[in-house]
Amino acid sequence: MSGYSRRTSPIMLFALVALSAFAVLFGPAAAAQPAPASQTYRVEFAPGADETTVEGGLIRTTTNTHLVNAQAGQAMRVSIVSAEDNAVFDIYAPSGARIDMAAALPETGDYRIVVGATRGNASYRLHIQVR
Repeated sequence: MSGYSRRTSPIMLFALVALSAFAVLFGPAAAAQPAPASQTYRVEFAPGADETTVEGGLIRTTTNTHLVNAQAGQAMRVSIVSAEDNAVFDIYAPSGARIDMAAALPETGDYRIVVGATRGNASYRLHIQVR
């Protein structure tokens, strides 16, 4: 017999426990955080009004969707202003087709104005007119 014992030293045992705890607390599952949720808002016009302005904010990688109910044949005008000039929008018809602001809307239903940021976080003012 060589007289060698395979006992684990207290320092090695502590190191093993510490590494295991570190892996549980700071491993891939802990690092993976859910993406911020995108938001949807219904745009309401004051009685008798055909335009309104809404304010919003975006966290990087999210979008805000503003739903506007409009009739086929109406005209929609949309503009956006952001402090850092980093908010943009697209407009989608009720069918889901992306549209440009046209003289006459092609369908009746909820139009989606989807606002996103071109870089970083964004605060914005969205002006919407439907006639």
